[in-house]
Amino acid sequence: MMPMDYTNMTNLVIRIEGTIKASKRHVHYPLDMTYSFKKGKWKDAIKDFIMFDGAENITFRGNGTVDGQGFMWWLREFVQQNPYDRPCLIVMQRSRNVEFTGIKWMNSPRFNIKVKDVDNYYFHDFEIYTDLWGQFVLGQLFAHHEYLGNGLFTMPSYPLNTDGIDPAGSNILIERINITNHDDAVAIKPLSMGH
Repeated sequence: MMPMDYTNMTNLVIRIEGTIKASKRHVHYPLDMTYSFKKGKWKDAIKDFIMFDGAENITFRGNGTVDGQGFMWWLREFVQQNPYDRPCLIVMQRSRNVEFTGIKWMNSPRFNIKVKDVDNYYFHDFEIYTDLWGQFVLGQLFAHHEYLGNGLFTMPSYPLNTDGIDPAGSNILIERINITNHDDAVAIKPLSMGH
């Protein structure tokens, strides 16, 4: 599938029982304007795979998988061919009363689950998985990057930032989640809307 963008959705149960895969046709991904705090200006950025803005009373559940097919993005990041950055697997902003359970989120090009300026979120009983072996192989092929590790098994610390959950909000509970990735499992962020 190509990126999906939803605004002001309310009172939904989104059940995933099969596998949803992000399209490998990266050149066809839509762009969106975003503000870069590092550069201090607006820029074009690739749209996140699943985006919700202004959602309320939403539940994500099921035994299925959402696969971001991140390997192709990670490879292009090493060779500096992601001019518009990499998309997150799912982003929710300005939303409230949301539950995530059951669904496996895997191989996000960037962060797996990013929620910002939200209230009353419950993450529980699911898995976030990143193919560490794929990242390891890329790191060995492009050894000019900075590395972390011990012994023979080393992993690149940049650019494969694939955080598990990045929450920014209030009343957020995270429990019983199996997260396999190279970077932050949970990275708490500040609010931006002053809530």
